[in-house]
Amino acid sequence: MSPLRLSEAWPVHREPPRPPELRQSDYLDKFDHDTLVYDAFPVTGPAGDTVRLIGPPLLNLATSMAESVWRLDGMEATAHLHDLNRTQGSWLSATAVGGETLSVTSGEASCSAVVSESGVDWFRDRSVLVTKSKDNDLRWITDWARFHAATQGVDAVLLYDNGSGDYRPEDVLAALDVPGIEVAVVVSWPFKFGPQGGNWEGLSDAPWDSDFCEYGILEHARHRFLSAAAGVLNHDIDELAISEDDAGAFDLLAASDSGAIRYRGRWIDTPRATTTQPPRFTDFTVYDSTQPPTTHKWAIDPRRTPDAVQWKTHSVRGVSMTSTDRIRHRHFTGITSNWKYARAADRAVLSSIHRNDDRLRDALAGVFGAGSIHPVAGVHVVDREAAHSNRQPTAIAGYWPGERTDFGDQLGPWLLGEMTGRPSYNTIGHPDDGDALMTIGSLVTDMERPGMTIWGSGLRAPLRGAALERLRDRKPREIRAVRGVRTRNQLIKHLGWDVPEVFGDPALLMPYVLRPGERPSGRSGLSVVVDQSHTDIVTESLIARAGGHRVDVQRPTEEVVEEIAQSEVVVSTSLHGLIIAQAYGIPWVWLRIDGTGVVGYRFRFSDFFTTLEKSEVVSVATTVETAPSLDLAQVASSASLPGSKFDPRALVDALPYDLRDDFLRRLPRPRRSWVRWLSGP
Repeated sequence: MSPLRLSEAWPVHREPPRPPELRQSDYLDKFDHDTLVYDAFPVTGPAGDTVRLIGPPLLNLATSMAESVWRLDGMEATAHLHDLNRTQGSWLSATAVGGETLSVTSGEASCSAVVSESGVDWFRDRSVLVTKSKDNDLRWITDWARFHAATQGVDAVLLYDNGSGDYRPEDVLAALDVPGIEVAVVVSWPFKFGPQGGNWEGLSDAPWDSDFCEYGILEHARHRFLSAAAGVLNHDIDELAISEDDAGAFDLLAASDSGAIRYRGRWIDTPRATTTQPPRFTDFTVYDSTQPPTTHKWAIDPRRTPDAVQWKTHSVRGVSMTSTDRIRHRHFTGITSNWKYARAADRAVLSSIHRNDDRLRDALAGVFGAGSIHPVAGVHVVDREAAHSNRQPTAIAGYWPGERTDFGDQLGPWLLGEMTGRPSYNTIGHPDDGDALMTIGSLVTDMERPGMTIWGSGLRAPLRGAALERLRDRKPREIRAVRGVRTRNQLIKHLGWDVPEVFGDPALLMPYVLRPGERPSGRSGLSVVVDQSHTDIVTESLIARAGGHRVDVQRPTEEVVEEIAQSEVVVSTSLHGLIIAQAYGIPWVWLRIDGTGVVGYRFRFSDFFTTLEKSEVVSVATTVETAPSLDLAQVASSASLPGSKFDPRALVDALPYDLRDDFLRRLPRPRRSWVRWLSGP
């Protein structure tokens, strides 16, 4: 590592981007004021021979650095300075790769460093596991590497040690000496991790703007070591990637059109039958069935994705990532040094919520031996046949995403229960279960079996290729209604299915079952609803700058709906954010994120818009590059409430179940006024 650090004599240092009222008490101690560059190293690419500079974002240093004199081996070099999200992607033009010294001078102040060697050839054509770590138990590191070598075909590990005090980097390297790992590199990374954002350490909705270290690590790994790797799997020490079938992560990566995949995971809880210290992965095989899924992880082929803008913790910016459920990771609550917060406290078994993770247990047993697994007493074991036979006869067979990603995934069963007074059970993942009711969401595209009933669902994208072929032998038992005209036209044109002219997303019926209270005092009337795939684009700091309120789409369904319904205006990248706003008569604007490569992104929205006066729909387009400069308050000022073609009675009448009398009495609903936002207080 060859860092450039600003001396006390330097005329300006990095200033915190976060306002004082949103800082933790130790924010300034954790903030990196003076690291200009973590490392400098040669890169040969489309721009020619360059020396890449990886470091924290320049922020207020940008002007000073642009006016400074940069030199390679004493010769002036042109600096191309560019900030990314919490890091930088800068470089120096070089006449030839191989410069040995780098310096930058401003007036009387200067700093210099040795240019590091490239490590690209070390990982060329390798299947690499990359991570950062600090004081994780060395046995965890060994087990983590051994597991991924055995189950995912990993043959190389790149580990960044962020200032461990319990051992040396050489000890970490020894811990990675496991069967299957042919190349291991441990990078000593002695830089400040940075203050946290969000709701950590007593904060509330603080921006993620000052934790530079992790994003710097990923960009450093990408450019100094991994640009020629066959594949890169990004997982922390407390995470294991588990395949749902015979295909591993690198198999799925090779088969993907995009060269990048992403997938969700499950939190593994702390109940265990052992008391040994430290605990091991094999001690934990129980999960809390009420918990939402974890955030995304990813794998990428750098050779196929050279134009990616930035590698990030949960996504890769500038690449169309292929989402898959054929692999999921397990995030172990009990495998931790508690560096961020005390999360590893022992938890008692609750049979009502705790379940055995059979796939995890089998995977661990396959690597570490069946004798390493210790069943936890008191955990409810699901016997599917018994569960079906004991189910209440009034329960409705439903079909919705098996693991919650945001509030839209649970709208269908929640709404159905409020309308009918009957519980639902989920049949997704059970291809032999026969008829079930498919409701809210773009579920028709991935329908896994024939013989189901469709009420208000839609397609994710126009029918073509594999999606079309998959549906040819999955004709539903009956289609009672669809989300919009575009879904109907596609199903008739390409499949010849009988689709009635009954339209509407059932979420438009939410005002009949949930009436919001008053908006809490002090909360902004401008609500911003951000789809989970866009959280790194429409950031918390961007929302805070506009004086807006971010609606957390991972909170319980009814809470999210109520927050949206209490708004004066809604800006949303989420389809159901717009639908709920429309349902409650709240003016809204679609913040359209272009260029992300998400399949069918515009189709889903335009399908819903066929139930509105489309000419009155307002959208504002942005991209991952232009989003940081958006003025969301200005975007909100263009909001409208389009006229509706939606007939709630027609959609309700199409539901093949008896309805609660109190629900029927609420039809029709009044619209709310939205003059206040447009005219001011």
